Amino acid sequence: MGHLLANVHAGHKLHETLVILAAKLVVAGMGDGAIVNLLGAAMDTSITPHDARWQKRYDDIERTVETARKKYGEGAAKTEKEPPLTTFTPQLWHGKPTPRRQWCVEGLIPQANVTMLNGDGGLGKTLLAMQLQVAAALGVPWLGVQMEPIRSLGVYCEDDADELHRRIVNVGAHYGRDLNSIKDVHLSSRVGEDNVLVRFDRNDVAQSTALYQELCEQAMNLGVGLVVLDSLHDLFGGDEIKRTHARQFIGFLRRLALKINGAVLVCAHPSVAGMHNGTGTSGSTAWNNTVRSRLYLTGLGDKDAAADNIRVLKNMKANYGPRGNGIEITWRDGVFVRNTPCDDPYGQAAQVFLQCLNKVATEGRYASRSTNSPEYAPRIFSRMPQAKGVTKKNLEAAMQQLFAQGRIAVVNRQKPNRHYVEALEKVTQ
Repeated sequence: MGHLLANVHAGHKLHETLVILAAKLVVAGMGDGAIVNLLGAAMDTSITPHDARWQKRYDDIERTVETARKKYGEGAAKTEKEPPLTTFTPQLWHGKPTPRRQWCVEGLIPQANVTMLNGDGGLGKTLLAMQLQVAAALGVPWLGVQMEPIRSLGVYCEDDADELHRRIVNVGAHYGRDLNSIKDVHLSSRVGEDNVLVRFDRNDVAQSTALYQELCEQAMNLGVGLVVLDSLHDLFGGDEIKRTHARQFIGFLRRLALKINGAVLVCAHPSVAGMHNGTGTSGSTAWNNTVRSRLYLTGLGDKDAAADNIRVLKNMKANYGPRGNGIEITWRDGVFVRNTPCDDPYGQAAQVFLQCLNKVATEGRYASRSTNSPEYAPRIFSRMPQAKGVTKKNLEAAMQQLFAQGRIAVVNRQKPNRHYVEALEKVTQ
């Protein structure tokens, strides 16, 4: 700030310098009166002639500070209200249960944080994000990973409403649901609109736009736990290679995640270098460093035409979980379907599920798909020796997978008391 005061003293670019000084002092938390006095004193000591030009700049100081307050006052008010630095020791937690980490998608997308989904153009980032929204709304597996029911909001800047309509019909059909039952998915198509959420001034200070404020309000009013933003280049009003721009932008998205106590997923295109080196990164390394989780959707790089519909979703960064080798998926009938390798935990769960189903059938018992039934299959199977430690959650994902593959079905079965119940049965191939 010293060089700016030196400019005032020398009479160099007075108007521009006073505007920048007022902005910096407002952001720093100084009161308006103190700023006016400081700038006035600086002007009084200026060696430039105190002519009509100097007088005009001097008279404009109050208005300059008022304008700076309007533009940057929210940050200054926040600074004034923030409590002093507080500390504590681990003894504070003695005897208290360790809080369970919250996930939108376990191991992949954490709650209260920002996850970036990078993907080469045309591979299906938008479709994958829409599948996530629908799976979250229905509480069904997304790419084989069981989800809890979550309401979501998706802002799509690259696809018009008709395209979103076509895609969600396919996704709904994949899960056996019509559109009327997908009530907890909220969509916004903003093709051709000004979609910038954050802009930067000449001092590289980030300022949220009216659209960002509206997005936060909508997300809060709708009560969503997941916000999907597609795509970064439409929403970011800065320079991708500037670290400070990247960090501030992700900071605004993190505030949104904290407001809703949910997840924010932002889709992004990788740079040419990111595609060539297999990292899927783009611009500054701050993008990868600032988000808590980063996924990369890529192809197999195989010249075989049969591999054209196969993708790999790689977990490139996971602050709260293990980094994996990736989930192989195939585009089929307008959606992505997970290819389950033999060593995949859900593949094991599917085998265990069928073994347990055979066991209860041979004992003359039955298993139900209803979560309200005392014979709910994943619950009773997880307690059987045949489960081999596979959890109820994984068995639920396996059940959905077996239904989708047509390997199990629901039949009416008569109990000894002559009452009929809906029971699960293995389908004979």
